Amino acid sequence: MLQLIIIISLYCNGLHIITREGQLFYPLRTFIEDLLFVKLAGAIPATAWYKQLPTFVYKPLMGCIKCMASFWGIVISLTVLNLNLNLLWQIPLICISASALNAVIYQLYE
Repeated sequence: MLQLIIIISLYCNGLHIITREGQLFYPLRTFIEDLLFVKLAGAIPATAWYKQLPTFVYKPLMGCIKCMASFWGIVISLTVLNLNLNLLWQIPLICISASALNAVIYQLYE
């Protein structure tokens, strides 16, 4: 399980770094930002309760290094681990641990 936490953390940090300004996948980041914050957010009424939906989608995908472990941790865990009842307690533990490791690695990188 420790190996999986390290893999998830390195993946999230790599994705976050490679989508920064001036990096290879920065156009992908700007496309997703335009799609979520300009087109989708412009179509949502200002008084709607789901006005924050673009932010809730963007942060786990590539916007927040600590939040990325929640989405990518689930995706990678379901890909790597066998489907069984143990996943109910393993995935939350993996995601929380990977989020903490993400923060530590990102602080060391910065």
